[in-house]
Amino acid sequence: MVALARDAVSRRVAGSRAEIERLTVARIDASLLVFVLSARLIHLFQAAIDVTIGGAAYSHPRAAQLAAAGCVVESLLLSAALVRRRRLTMPLLVADAAFGLVGLGVLSYATASTVGRTGSINWMLPYTVVTATALGLLAGRDRGADAGGGSRWKCAWRGCAASLVLAVSYAASISLPGLVPGERAAQVIANAGNYVVFYVGGAAVSIALRRQLRMIAAANEAAKREASQVADESQWRLVAVDVFGPVLDLLERAAEMEDYVPSSLRHEADRLIDLIEATNPTVAIGELR
Repeated sequence: MVALARDAVSRRVAGSRAEIERLTVARIDASLLVFVLSARLIHLFQAAIDVTIGGAAYSHPRAAQLAAAGCVVESLLLSAALVRRRRLTMPLLVADAAFGLVGLGVLSYATASTVGRTGSINWMLPYTVVTATALGLLAGRDRGADAGGGSRWKCAWRGCAASLVLAVSYAASISLPGLVPGERAAQVIANAGNYVVFYVGGAAVSIALRRQLRMIAAANEAAKREASQVADESQWRLVAVDVFGPVLDLLERAAEMEDYVPSSLRHEADRLIDLIEATNPTVAIGELR
């Protein structure tokens, strides 16, 4: 019975610590998701303003409007899928990057002769940079424990590759069929560098957060070990107080008895035997009297 009590205490402590760790991971994932979706919403507003107020600036306004409408639909579908999962996921973000490649191509056509092509009129740049940032936020996600007890990275290279493809595609979309008069190659390269910079920034944040989570996990394991040690000490205190204390008292009373043993003393002896057997982990519960 004492051993069962000890196990119950250990399980409660372990369960509560595991719940804290799980909730911390869930809150971080949800916070990163809200951050990405909020940034995406800002760029959708930018697209709406550009194709309405600044629609005349586009070489092909209908193409820009089509791209903006497609971005709204794609963002709604992406948001619904991510919210269901309550975290960023690599397959959905890779699909978002693939849509971004199409969007960059459409905006390239829509701004074929537009002055300021590297400026805010090309809202597909920040739209897809958010995708690169989100891919970076997955760089530090743990895949799980390996055979040596360490952690493995979960496909971080796929996010990096997708971000580089976006950067090259942006540079090509602005440079083809040729640079608009007044545009400079240096500006195109600087804008394309945003994909790398924001991916690296997202990866740095992700890795820092995962390191903090591993520190929390280590602290939880230490707390579990300490709780188990306290439970063991409590067990022996109970044994000393509830078992061996009455045994000593029973022996003192038995030393003063004659041949006749009262029934109350026999019951007390049976109870103490059961308690002593309960402290033996090799004795099954059904074997106790």
